[in-house]
Amino acid sequence: MNTAERDRKFDAMLTAALERRPEIAVPEGFAARVAAGLPARAAARPARETHYGRAAMYGCMLLLTVVMAWIPLTHTAAVLAMGSGASLVEMGCTAMAMLLFYFAEMWQAA
Repeated sequence: MNTAERDRKFDAMLTAALERRPEIAVPEGFAARVAAGLPARAAARPARETHYGRAAMYGCMLLLTVVMAWIPLTHTAAVLAMGSGASLVEMGCTAMAMLLFYFAEMWQAA
């Protein structure tokens, strides 16, 4: 038998072995035995709720309120030069409304 013929027979046997479906036999009660051997599951910890976005929002809102209250108090002439006294009153009222909203939200969260 020459090498080429031996290679053809080997290729045919290899192809037949690879194309044959494997016979799978799972013993009776296998899953129950595996599950019995596993350790008991620990109780899952509940996920802790975080409020990073809300805290950032409140911080920015408080900073904006302070700035809106600080500008009219320290730069009254510049604010009045921009237009009328209405803008000064509007900035003050907006700052007060934001403060009220901030403290109302903080009071509800507590």
